[in-house]
Amino acid sequence: MAGNLSRIGIDFELDIATSPDKITFNKRQFLSVNDLAEYVCTTDFVPAWMEYRVVLTDSSGEGLGSVALKNIITVDLFFGGNRYILQSGKWFKVSEKFLETLEKDLADVLSVHPRKLPEWSVGENEDDYNHRLVQSLPNAVEIHKKNYASGDGKIEIADILDSNHRLYFVKKWHSSSVISHLGQQAQVTTRFIGGGDEGILQILNDFCNQRFNQDGFDKSNATIVFVIGGKLKLEDLPLFTKISLADVARDIKARGFSVEVAFVAHVQNQTTLNLAV
Repeated sequence: MAGNLSRIGIDFELDIATSPDKITFNKRQFLSVNDLAEYVCTTDFVPAWMEYRVVLTDSSGEGLGSVALKNIITVDLFFGGNRYILQSGKWFKVSEKFLETLEKDLADVLSVHPRKLPEWSVGENEDDYNHRLVQSLPNAVEIHKKNYASGDGKIEIADILDSNHRLYFVKKWHSSSVISHLGQQAQVTTRFIGGGDEGILQILNDFCNQRFNQDGFDKSNATIVFVIGGKLKLEDLPLFTKISLADVARDIKARGFSVEVAFVAHVQNQTTLNLAV
């Protein structure tokens, strides 16, 4: 290899109504994400099989169509001291100046949660983790079961509320879509709260009154906390995920909220890609 692979993040982007159960080529071969990373790096970032088409099938074997592999895979890696992105079939080298600006933007709108949160156990679902997280916090309550019915449908306000008026949004990392999901949920909640929606504020006021013996929820002193379970840190996030996170945090902060993030350790099974070349 011409350089050392430092980090890699890989996502699939399938613009298909029905999610496929299998991703295969004509011949079958199992390739781990680590193997994929090594293959990419040892072929000058142009693996021959990137030109092949991927056949997508559902659980019954029904074909969902095919698509060029290079057009559905996003690769974000550090290699030889530089950062590279594969997007829509093309490789891009990311400039140091852009990365420095992005890191500064993140630091301006996002803080690391000050408290060490419990680890996410192997096989533990989000509901079970939320329950343990509440028990580990000094004064908190689960609120994810209390949805708010608005004109736009039912809204899950947050997963947890604590007495310092932090709203926790909890998700296990599996791809960059986690940040998108948490961000959208928090943006909806902060839009309703910031706009003075009486219904959602009444729910939060009731929790504060009954569980914390407080007069009510203080939206002027509220904090949004993104809790992400996974073996990664803020600096490990894929580039486009960092950009999305910065945009979401900036939007929420503009509504008067502080924004924090907490990454909790979680042992994940190795991801495999079912490929044949």
